[in-house]
Amino acid sequence: MQKQVPVGEMIAEEEGVTYSYIINNIESDGVYTLTCTVEDMAGNTTTDMLLSDGEQYGTVKFSINREGSTFAVDTTTEKLIENYFVYTVDSDVVIEEINVDSIKSYVVKLNGKELKEGTDYTTVVSDNDGEWYKVTYIINKSLFYIENEYNITVESTDKTDTTAYSDVKNLEVSFVVDRTAPVITVSGVESGGRYQVREQTVTIIPMDDGGRVGSVRVIVYDSDGNPLKDSNGNDISIRFDMSGDSLTEYLAENNGQITFTIPEGLENQVQIICNDCAVNADGTSNEYEITYTRVTVSQSGWIMFYANRPLFYGVIIGAALLVVFIIFIIILKKKKKKKEDE
Repeated sequence: MQKQVPVGEMIAEEEGVTYSYIINNIESDGVYTLTCTVEDMAGNTTTDMLLSDGEQYGTVKFSINREGSTFAVDTTTEKLIENYFVYTVDSDVVIEEINVDSIKSYVVKLNGKELKEGTDYTTVVSDNDGEWYKVTYIINKSLFYIENEYNITVESTDKTDTTAYSDVKNLEVSFVVDRTAPVITVSGVESGGRYQVREQTVTIIPMDDGGRVGSVRVIVYDSDGNPLKDSNGNDISIRFDMSGDSLTEYLAENNGQITFTIPEGLENQVQIICNDCAVNADGTSNEYEITYTRVTVSQSGWIMFYANRPLFYGVIIGAALLVVFIIFIIILKKKKKKKEDE
C-alpha cells in the first residue's frame, strides 16, 4: 500500500531564488521515496534536489525502521493455530516475515531445536525495489507426523542489527497433533446390572493423554432403544451433556470426574460418548463410545426379581416342573388305586 506523506510548509530561504522544506520525524515505519518538481516563472522545470549532504539527487529512497520485523501466517496455518488440537497436519506451515530493511540472518526453531534449511524448511525472498522486504518460511509438514505438541519460532536480524522474535511479536505458532481417542473409566454401572434404588449414581473419569477432552454426552434409552421418558412423557434421556470450555471448567472443579444418575427403568441402555478436541479434515474428532445394556434401576423387589432373568426363569421352570411332578404323582396314585379296586 502506498500513501503520500505531507512534508509541511515551504520555507523561502532567499525569495525567488532558494526554497527549502524541513521534513519532521515520520511516525510510521516504511520505505519512503522523496521526489521534488520545481517550475520557475518561465516554465522551466527540474526534479533535482540539493540535500543537506551537499549532493544533488533526482529521487531519494530511504527507510525508517524502529520496530524491526513483523510476522504473519498464511490462511491454512492460521486455521491450524485456531484449532490448536488437530488429527493431522496436511499442509506445510507457512510463516511470513516483513521488514523495511533486508534480513541478514534467521533461524527457525521447532520445540527449541534449530531446523535445517533446505531439508526441514525452505525460504522465498521478495525484495522488490521500493517495497518492503519479505521472507516466507515454508516448514515441511512431515515434521509434524508424530503425535506431539509443537511450537515454531523464527529469530532474525535485519541490516540495522535489530533482532526480532516471532513469539515476542505476538505470533504464537503452536498446536497439538492428536490421533488417539480419549478413554473413560466408569464406576457404578455395568451391562446386566440391577440396582434396587430410586436412581443409580454413576461416576466417570474421561482422559485424553495426547490432547484434551472436548465433549462428554450420556444418554439413557429404554429397552426398545428409544430415548427414555418419564411417566408424563417428558424426555429424561440426556443425563449429561457438556463440551468446550464449560466441560474443562467442570472437570477442573470436580477433580476430573463426572457424576450423573440413571433413573428408574427396566433393562435400559446407557450410552456414553466422549470426543477429544482434535479436528479431523472432515470436521470430526477422535471418539470413545461405550453402551451398557440391560441396566435395571428400581426400588421394587418384584422388578429386581424379574430383571434377574436366570433366577426368574429358573423359578418359573422349577415351579412348572414341580406342578408336572405333582400331577404325575396324582395320576400315578389314581392308576394304582384303580388296579387295587379291580
